Amino acid sequence: MPTLSEPLLSLLKSLLTSQTGLHFSNDRLRDLEIGVIKLSEVHKFSDPNSYIEWILSESIPAPCIDSLVNELTVRETYFYRENHFFEVFEKQILPDFIQLNRGGKKYLKIWSAGCCTGEEPYSMGIALARTISDIKEWDITLLGTDINSNFLNIAKTGKYSSWSFRDPPPWLKKQYFQAESDGSFQVKQEIKKMVTFFHLNLSESLYPSAVTSTTNVDIIFCRNVFIYFDKNQIRITLEKFYQSLAPGGLLIVGPSETSQSLFSAFTELHYDNVVVYGKDPIYKTTRGVITPLESSQPALQPFLQTTTPDISQVFEKSSTQPWVPISSPTQEEHPYERATKLYDQKDYVAAEQIALDHAANCPDVNIRILLAKIYANQKKISQALHWCKEAINADKLNAIAHHFNAIILRENGDISGAIQSLERAIYIDKDFIVANFIYATLISKQGRVLEARRCLKTTLALLSKYPDDHLLPESEGLQA
Repeated sequence: MPTLSEPLLSLLKSLLTSQTGLHFSNDRLRDLEIGVIKLSEVHKFSDPNSYIEWILSESIPAPCIDSLVNELTVRETYFYRENHFFEVFEKQILPDFIQLNRGGKKYLKIWSAGCCTGEEPYSMGIALARTISDIKEWDITLLGTDINSNFLNIAKTGKYSSWSFRDPPPWLKKQYFQAESDGSFQVKQEIKKMVTFFHLNLSESLYPSAVTSTTNVDIIFCRNVFIYFDKNQIRITLEKFYQSLAPGGLLIVGPSETSQSLFSAFTELHYDNVVVYGKDPIYKTTRGVITPLESSQPALQPFLQTTTPDISQVFEKSSTQPWVPISSPTQEEHPYERATKLYDQKDYVAAEQIALDHAANCPDVNIRILLAKIYANQKKISQALHWCKEAINADKLNAIAHHFNAIILRENGDISGAIQSLERAIYIDKDFIVANFIYATLISKQGRVLEARRCLKTTLALLSKYPDDHLLPESEGLQA
């Protein structure tokens, strides 16, 4: 086996950790070495050290980092992994959310973060189909994301070998899979169409984002992912998950990943030996029975957070975390610019006050859109919708105002209203890339497949005009 330079390997470890969040402890160093040696041969380098030097060079293309990630992340998943957990999920956790939404918007969003080859999100779709009797009347959003593009390609096919059924319930294959002539099993269409897969690096700042539907999430699954991160990256990811969850939402991690210190911003909830973490829990669970929380009921105190935690204080800040100090504005700075900077720094309270003062004295549409964003990021949906309406009243031909109104309506479960607002945004600006993309995803859920396909072709044509690293307007940091 070739000898790898320890200094080069150390630099490579640091690069991978900074760009992907993956942490290589001493017991995982061997995996990194084997991956480097294999890929150096694939790329026809004379030795692995030259390959590392190439990766460390400034001219290295991003796909090379991706190929390393694809080599170093492990495929270890199967359908209904940990049967006891899925039994609890179907019989206790899901009924809580169903009862809360019954008769209301019938809207549910679940995200599998680190979904590997897709067995987990498809298992969730099956659990939903088994639990919700009137599922066709519900607007279900099921997301599967992973950093490994090879895994996602497998997930999107929905086709699996017997290895993915290592400990299945007896009914699983027969009811929800189609046996193929080559011995594989294809997820049935009614389950497959429920799940949307896309590439997401949890160490990046591209979530929570309304564009990728990673806001106001009801349940986040992130099982057996934190074992690849160091404590600092776990804290950063947990903070972003907290921001992604809707009030009352749940974070579900692997049994070996629970930690009172790391999860201190959440409330620990127990379902028959299954530990989950709640954000501002709005109910107490007792085998599927929901009791609203009231501060006057001392019996519910273990499940109650009397005040919403200050995330910047709850999650321990590390010197390597991307915290930006808030600078004092200069006298020459325009109120809109000051408020925008504070918004970008996530100081929503200060941004709100400046924006409100300015909006009271100025009919500017942009300050009203900013106020809508400020309130949306604080989960104050009614105020966000109010300022969207104010922005549209100030300028009925502002495509961004209609677009953001659609984003808020979608997050509030009003899909029809969101579609109408997006139609107005696209009518005003037919080249609005993000609006076209979201419109296509929403109408496809309504069965308008041909329209959605045409809209996606338009989106691709618009994207082709820009380089890959071009930041898309109103995309919250997404690149072309």
